[in-house]
Amino acid sequence: MDDGITFEAGDRQMTVVRPPLYDSPSTRGLFDHETGVYWAVDCFATPVPGGEGAEQLAGDVSQLDDEFWTHGMTMFAVNALAPWLRLVDPERFRAEVGRLSERQISTIISAHSPAITGRKIADALQKMRALPEAECPPAPDQAVLDLILAATHD
Repeated sequence: MDDGITFEAGDRQMTVVRPPLYDSPSTRGLFDHETGVYWAVDCFATPVPGGEGAEQLAGDVSQLDDEFWTHGMTMFAVNALAPWLRLVDPERFRAEVGRLSERQISTIISAHSPAITGRKIADALQKMRALPEAECPPAPDQAVLDLILAATHD
């Protein structure tokens, strides 16, 4: 189904809404009109810290430090999900993000982020609007990979 198509799924009305960031031209998000949940696929990705207490951070993005969240979204957007982001016109990109702002979103669910709810939805959309011109943290290097591997083998 193409972007903008609305369909019935059981007792739900769903609209296909392409996220502003994607890594494949066939990527489609879904908006559930009844619950206000937007399934954003990979868009809004951010790292989630591990270690003691990490299970509490997995629930909602409001548990993350705001600077950590901003840098994480930027790093994933530019270095992993959409390297083409630096080539887009910032105003046109902000208009794409604005398409989400027009919906009554109660929750954003991403495959690579804690849930985004409440006032954090507006924060997430603002962070998204800024991405084409945001200063990007460097991509993780071999030293970071070695730390990750060491932490997962304990």
